[in-house]
Amino acid sequence: IGQYAQDFTKLYVWSVVVDAIAEACMYLLEVTDHEIFTTCVRLSHVATNVICLLALVFGTSLQVTLHMVGLILLGTSLLFFIGLIIIAYHKGWINPFFDGLTKKLAVRSSTAVQNIFHVAIPLSIGSVLANAEWTILTFFAAYMGEAECAAWVLLGHIWHLFDAITYGAGDAAEIQVALHLGQARPDLAKLAAYKSLWLGMLGAVIALLVSTIFMPSVPALFTPNQVLQQMIGRKES
Repeated sequence: IGQYAQDFTKLYVWSVVVDAIAEACMYLLEVTDHEIFTTCVRLSHVATNVICLLALVFGTSLQVTLHMVGLILLGTSLLFFIGLIIIAYHKGWINPFFDGLTKKLAVRSSTAVQNIFHVAIPLSIGSVLANAEWTILTFFAAYMGEAECAAWVLLGHIWHLFDAITYGAGDAAEIQVALHLGQARPDLAKLAAYKSLWLGMLGAVIALLVSTIFMPSVPALFTPNQVLQQMIGRKES
């Protein structure tokens, strides 16, 4: 199992790097009023991953390995990143920022770096607090056994599925608040932030109701293993 994980990680880590660079470019496009395009790119990327993996598993007679899965994820990440840059450059969306991205070394500006750290450090602390507990508990689950670790990881995917509802509201609010602040309209930015809080709470309530109603059948969607289904069901409850 460890060797399989190493073979997959060697490729997947580069896929994560490419995706991170692509996300940075998409954030730039989002705050310049091209969020519909970036949403379509993200959805297309995920759909392509799913289709390719399904075709690999069910459409071929090959013995599927995690190495192949890693190759597919890395290939689609590179494909969509290159496509994103080409389309954005062709449309002229990234042209006003192209010289700054490619011809200037931003770290030379101490003021800019200082401002970035002032914003990034509090956000990083919040992200660590939000994710550290789950990561630490993963090590405890791995210590308990392979089945427990697998159940915990699958439960994490279920959790992230419902998390996407509130994250979507938060991402939309970030764009609106940034646009209002950039246009010197702090009152509208404050109103957008308050509305996003209500939308996030509403989404969380809906996610809670859906998970409560369909909780018995959710584990079967992720694994056919009866033992893992029972473990996930107990953790969900």
